[in-house]
Amino acid sequence: RLTAAGADGDGQQEAVDASWGGHGGPLKAVCLFSADVIKEWQAQGHGIEPGSCGENICLQGFNWNELVPGARVEIGPVLLEITQYVKPCGKQKPNFSDQKYSRMLQGKNPGYSRLYCAVLQGGVVQPGAQAVLHVRTRGAQPYTENPCVVGWPKKKSLVSRDTLLGLA
Repeated sequence: RLTAAGADGDGQQEAVDASWGGHGGPLKAVCLFSADVIKEWQAQGHGIEPGSCGENICLQGFNWNELVPGARVEIGPVLLEITQYVKPCGKQKPNFSDQKYSRMLQGKNPGYSRLYCAVLQGGVVQPGAQAVLHVRTRGAQPYTENPCVVGWPKKKSLVSRDTLLGLA
């Protein structure tokens, strides 16, 4: 069961407010990863397995580059919003034959990062449930296009704040 606090039974070893940000909390309630990326790395000889990276849910069949902060993922009754890319740590070394876990870093290898999500609508995710990506539906808006995240236009505009937010 997924709630705003995360996945039932999921425990992190670091506090939410650890000096580096920690795991968990409402903006990091769930961790998603690509089953297709895992299979690709397995084919390259790495020992990575589903769940070995700390992810709560593996999705398959998606272009992982399309899953960006601000997009939403619907899985059965659950609605998640991607909040950020996960920065990997040294605990990932055993997943790779060469110990080079930086291949999971979005800035170095786009489309290969795990994703943190907030739970907007909780519920139970059944194994094998179909996932639907929402980039501009179900309230989704990529953060890079959202004026509430990236800031209001600097120049005077004839477009009101309400229009930008879709409230007008």
